[in-house]
Amino acid sequence: MIVNKAILILLLTSTWIQCWAIDVNSELTGISATRNKGESYESAALKYEMLYLNLKQTKKRNKRGIEYTPKNIATSITNIDFSEIPKWDSYSNLNNAFMSGRDSQFITDENNVKRRLPWLYPQDGCFVRAALLSRILTDNNYQDTKKLFVFGKLKATTINAPDGSVSWWYHVAVVASVQDTVYVFDPSIDPSAPIKLNKWIKNLTNPVDELKFSLCDKNTYHPFSSCNNPTKISKNILLSDINYYLNLEKSNLIDLKRNIKQELADNPPWRNKIIYLADESSPKTVGGTYVKYNHYSNKVEYFILNNFNDEQVINDIPTHQNNNSHWTYIGTSFNENYVQKIMSWSEDGYVLGSVFKHNPPNYKKTVYFRLINLDTDGSYGDFPTNNQDNRYWEYLEEDYPSLLKLK
Repeated sequence: MIVNKAILILLLTSTWIQCWAIDVNSELTGISATRNKGESYESAALKYEMLYLNLKQTKKRNKRGIEYTPKNIATSITNIDFSEIPKWDSYSNLNNAFMSGRDSQFITDENNVKRRLPWLYPQDGCFVRAALLSRILTDNNYQDTKKLFVFGKLKATTINAPDGSVSWWYHVAVVASVQDTVYVFDPSIDPSAPIKLNKWIKNLTNPVDELKFSLCDKNTYHPFSSCNNPTKISKNILLSDINYYLNLEKSNLIDLKRNIKQELADNPPWRNKIIYLADESSPKTVGGTYVKYNHYSNKVEYFILNNFNDEQVINDIPTHQNNNSHWTYIGTSFNENYVQKIMSWSEDGYVLGSVFKHNPPNYKKTVYFRLINLDTDGSYGDFPTNNQDNRYWEYLEEDYPSLLKLK
């Protein structure tokens, strides 16, 4: 009876907890990842487990009678057998799959509008985003995947939350590997490309030895599902669940004072790339805009990088103002359909994600920062020194050519 009373108290104190997917009035079937401000990992995990066991009364056990779920088998990352992750034949194929899952507008919301998965609401819903992303890849005949769960006092910095960060007690994402390198499909963390495992973990802002992991079947839905023999959730249920988070995504963008019509349609934030120099040292960012001086035409030309070859090597940029298998030619001047304006200090018109240039005193190079956080009055703080990040700014690159300052 003591346990039942505790569960009842948890269910009744809805003002104290942010109850997730399975509460008394909800039709959703997943488990919220949200961890309240100041709440410990242990407290959040116990809260959701008690709610789940009380409302579902479902346990998956192995032969020894131990619950064989992502939560209960979670272990140190050194104990995870990453050789079980399906190996893909090329990075190019992996990246194409990532873009397909990131950009597919296959969901019809309650207003009959076609939508992507709600990557712009990172606060919660990772379980259903990962499930539908996995389903997209299967439906499009891509190679197989697994799911990687991580548990702990997680906190990720993001421009897509009013506080500049989100807190979770668990997170889950789709994983695959190429040539023994594990990649994570998680546009809520990094929408530019599949992210290497070590970088993904680093973005969760917690020492790795304090985190626990479990590698599960691609159909495992949430922390208390069966890890290796899950029941496949029907697509209708998944679509019902995701619609709940589509509404939250829209409200989130309103709170952030962002352009809903653009960002939920054809101009999401990951299309607003800074301009990269098209040389061998440039970041290889698929979807990024690159600039190069064409010595044959004596013109400055701009290109979009579409993909890599299998060894992640980029073919030469075309020299005749045309396209090739890796590059799309977009013109000889800045095009705001593809890139952001480079801002200057105190210039009006900035938004979260805007790129600023800065010329530090006694420093010969121009450095660039992306705006990642604002104060409650909409203002921002000083640029960091020594080419570092701070609360307001993400350090990008330096020594851009003077051609980039024309606008």
